[in-house]
Amino acid sequence: MYLRFFCILTYNRLTLVAKIIINFHVGSATVFITDTDENIVHYSVVDTSQQQEVVIPLDSFADGDYILSIEYETTILTGDFSL
Repeated sequence: MYLRFFCILTYNRLTLVAKIIINFHVGSATVFITDTDENIVHYSVVDTSQQQEVVIPLDSFADGDYILSIEYETTILTGDFSL
């Protein structure tokens, strides 16, 4: 199985967002973002057979380092980013 996801941070005049594109169907996937203190600052559950795109507004996030995680079944995909 070929698994891939993209996270694109975009900024327009109004909002900074993380746009996550999940290019695989695994049923239910959990998407969450944690800060450096391991606090969950975003949490959502996505049905990947119905929705492949998740947009997370980041304008309320403080400057700092974050970890984006996508979990499904026994798999955890992670990546980090800074604001």
